[in-house]
Amino acid sequence: MMAVLGAALVMMMIVHSFKAKGDISVLYGLLGFAIPVIAWRGLVYAIRGFNEREKNYITCKVGAGCNGVLIFCMCAIFIRGLF
Repeated sequence: MMAVLGAALVMMMIVHSFKAKGDISVLYGLLGFAIPVIAWRGLVYAIRGFNEREKNYITCKVGAGCNGVLIFCMCAIFIRGLF
């Protein structure tokens, strides 16, 4: 759920940025810093889920993968913005 929330926020930010032609408020910048935090928490929850016994770990695997990709993408966007 954390990965879905993070991805939805990223898509909302991208769409709004295109509509506003790059003239967006500081709140979207702060939200850009909050998304990796959300994804990090989702990654921690997924890793904690692997510790439970007798459980189907498919949701933990999907959550860990999606949150890891989201963290990587947000770091790539941040680094791209520096250059």
